[in-house]
Amino acid sequence: MKKFILLLIISPLFAFSQNVQLKVKVQQSLSAQAKLYRYQGNQTVLIDSSWQVEPGFYIFNLKSEHEQGLYKVSVGKNITFNVITSVNEPNVEVNTVVYAPEDSLKFIHSLENDIYWKYQNQKRKTNQHAWLLRSLIDMYPDSSSFRQKLLGELYRIEIELYALAQKLIKENPTLLASKLIAIEQRPVTPPFIDNELTTEYLRKTWWAQSDLTDDRLLTSPELVKHLWGYIEILYNDGIDKETQDDYFISGISQLMALPMSENVKSYFRLQLIDGFSDSDYDSVIEFLQTRAFGELPALISPKDFWNQRGEGPSLKIGEKAFDFSIKNRNGKLQKLSKIKSKYKLIVFWSTWCPHCLETLPRLVDVYSKYKNSDFEVIAINIDEDEKYFTSSISKMNLNWLNHHEPNTGNSKILYMYQVNETPKMFLLTEDLKIVSRPSTKRQLESKLKQLLK
Repeated sequence: MKKFILLLIISPLFAFSQNVQLKVKVQQSLSAQAKLYRYQGNQTVLIDSSWQVEPGFYIFNLKSEHEQGLYKVSVGKNITFNVITSVNEPNVEVNTVVYAPEDSLKFIHSLENDIYWKYQNQKRKTNQHAWLLRSLIDMYPDSSSFRQKLLGELYRIEIELYALAQKLIKENPTLLASKLIAIEQRPVTPPFIDNELTTEYLRKTWWAQSDLTDDRLLTSPELVKHLWGYIEILYNDGIDKETQDDYFISGISQLMALPMSENVKSYFRLQLIDGFSDSDYDSVIEFLQTRAFGELPALISPKDFWNQRGEGPSLKIGEKAFDFSIKNRNGKLQKLSKIKSKYKLIVFWSTWCPHCLETLPRLVDVYSKYKNSDFEVIAINIDEDEKYFTSSISKMNLNWLNHHEPNTGNSKILYMYQVNETPKMFLLTEDLKIVSRPSTKRQLESKLKQLLK
């Protein structure tokens, strides 16, 4: 997969109109030097460093060409805190204690940081409380009245935090801090309503408070977290793989149609391409790379996209899969195409793959359910050593068709099915047309319910 390098080009509108000085006083400091980093998405870039002017006192000078946004101050190994820099606050002073830097932060001449840290401190307390509640919730069955009380308490503290965020944003609408707080907000839904209704509500309201036209959000690591939180709500393990592709594409289309700057839109696209690149969601990656999004041009043509995927065979839905021979239950070689089943699942796996060892027993359940309905499983183990393959068949009671194809670098089967990870699954018709490429048991079952009803 061709990798794309993200270049953040910040509009001069969001650079400082004058130099900004940041003074940091750290009680009981153990470090002779402090460093200042700018967030660039979820990465950081070193901007400045300062030796102690006096014990525990550091001064950073940000020149006018630097961007406004969220910065990270490091005053020792694993001792850091965030600071907002903005055009209206040319002199920011912060005092803290080295052993509890975030808890003891005090700002002088910075409303931005006062507001930002008022929210962050409450969020940290809420998250600690929520962690304890969730630990207890997991100990009680769904029908338990105490579990319902715990869920209600969890909802209450989440609403309290959300209300604080709304209050701060409303009272300080022009501050960068308010925009950074807003990007962290996800709609809070009651725990007792239908999951489908909750998902639809979250999808429609996820970005309601986010000002995606402001490039300064690119300095917040919360932006990419919010992006992947949105993608997570588009995922439904109860549908087949191809419908899931459509869900992702539809949700991403809606996102990219929102008002946003070209830099933010480009950042979103490249983050999504990188995130999906290690998955089997080829249709989603194709959509992201070959589609223009408003003023943002396509990265590549559809033809070039598939050419760069490699010289291997096409494994798209509707294409014919490679035919090969395996031993049948009588120990005789038989072509895959000659196996008399309306639908055949090929699953590539290995004994050293933990996900495989979780997935195979689940597939055994599916096989037991559908094996008398014109459905067969051909499991192909790619271990180099056959003894692990043989012992696993017995241990996991794999009574479908099993084949050993060691991954020694010269297997035509593994090449023709582009097996670069395990487990990898293909659902084929009797004449080997690819009808689905499920990633999970539930995706497979959803497809079989459609095909074998």
